[in-house]
Amino acid sequence: MTRGEVLDPKNLNVWLELNCLRRQIGNSRTMIFSVAQIVICWSCYMTSQLGDVICIGAPPCGNEAAAAAAMSW
Repeated sequence: MTRGEVLDPKNLNVWLELNCLRRQIGNSRTMIFSVAQIVICWSCYMTSQLGDVICIGAPPCGNEAAAAAAMSW
């Protein structure tokens, strides 16, 4: 995504799909570090280019049973 495609990085829906099934859903407002903090840290060590992906981990599930079920694939 480009900067223009993201209206509000502080409130960005994120999800994980595996084999066309949505396994996790989250939002950037619930992350420990803001998108800005992650990009700043990233840019201290690497130069980003169009198409780069920053992998940051899984969004919170909010339900341990749902998390276990999502991992039982």
